[in-house]
Amino acid sequence: MDTRSGQIATICECIDHCFVFTIWCEDFAKFFDEEDIVAGLDRGAELMGEATRLMSFVALRKLDDFLRGAKSKPDDLVAGDFGIDVPGVLAGIAETFLTGNEREKVNKGVAHLTENLALDDSMEGEDVARQLLRMFKDASIDHTRGAHDYRDLLRALFTVQPVAALNEMFAGDAESVKAGVRLAETLTRRRASPLDGVPPEVLIAWCRLDPDTRYPIAAGVGSLFKKDNHATPLQWSPLAPLLLQNAPDPAAMLSFFVKRLYPNSWSGSWATEMESRFRLLAQLDVGDNTELRATRKDVLDRLRSQIEEARVRETAEDKQRNARFE
Repeated sequence: MDTRSGQIATICECIDHCFVFTIWCEDFAKFFDEEDIVAGLDRGAELMGEATRLMSFVALRKLDDFLRGAKSKPDDLVAGDFGIDVPGVLAGIAETFLTGNEREKVNKGVAHLTENLALDDSMEGEDVARQLLRMFKDASIDHTRGAHDYRDLLRALFTVQPVAALNEMFAGDAESVKAGVRLAETLTRRRASPLDGVPPEVLIAWCRLDPDTRYPIAAGVGSLFKKDNHATPLQWSPLAPLLLQNAPDPAAMLSFFVKRLYPNSWSGSWATEMESRFRLLAQLDVGDNTELRATRKDVLDRLRSQIEEARVRETAEDKQRNARFE
């Protein structure tokens, strides 16, 4: 992306952030149920509402500065840099995007919210997201809150601030990274990976900055499989092939996939469950990579043996169980 395109993308992102609070209210907050609130999610929902409202306030103020031509820093972008006809954009409704009274209300709103969130006036959406993630990680470490208490909030944070959320969740010393991975794994096991809110291409770009550390994290807690509904078979997610294609060690990445194939829980026959996962692995596109083809064949042979042994064991157990009721 060239400089001009990057600047335009920044402006578009600022416009999007003006609507973050509305998105939170319409797409997330209204789906909370009473059980979630009773479980302690009410405070988390309140914090998320305040954080997204703050993001919208800050974005509105930045957009107003952009259209006014006001620069708080020398390299700030303004409408004049792009030859934008501001009166035409405002369609004669007003001389400025925000009136003096509206601007004052936004400033008061920012001051109030930053006081509530223990932030200062210079903090913006990325800082808010990182502070909330840090708070959630700390709560999971000292067990004051379980991951399920704020799974929707986490996904919302990863959706509106994906890079900041990734950097905070999986940053710090080894223990901090482990805590972030454990928190994400807990949700992933419940088919609610917070990384679902991150566009796959953004996640891959993040992984490339530290491939040896980050690709294993993405493979461990990202959603590799998906189901349209309970009646349909498992399918590979869009993320899975991208990880395999971009990881510096595809064979190691395939090993992560294989570990994730084994279910943490299931109902009914383990052999039947694994047969569907066997077929899924057989469908995985490994391209012309001979090493991956050989590795996949070895894994499929091993899985087939395990499934056959499990089938024999389950049949014997069923016979014993039926005999006790005769």
